[in-house]
Amino acid sequence: ASQQISDYAGKTPVFDPAVFFKGRTEAWGMFQKRGGEVARRFHVVVTGTVDGNTLTLDERFRYDDGETQTRVWTLVRQPDNSWRGR
Repeated sequence: ASQQISDYAGKTPVFDPAVFFKGRTEAWGMFQKRGGEVARRFHVVVTGTVDGNTLTLDERFRYDDGETQTRVWTLVRQPDNSWRGR
């Protein structure tokens, strides 16, 4: 059976993206081909800033082939405590 978000309802600690992502977060990852061969690796530094109900995530990717990418997400906490992002 696959896991569902509802499986974690009522669990603690409560995940709050504004708390978790505030400041600097680093991650490493990879893309794999269908057969499992690693096609590409990356390192990303995410800087999260909070201003009221808005969380901005500034993501800076560096791939093992030297390519870089920047992605900026703006997430706004909604009245029902959910998040809407763009």
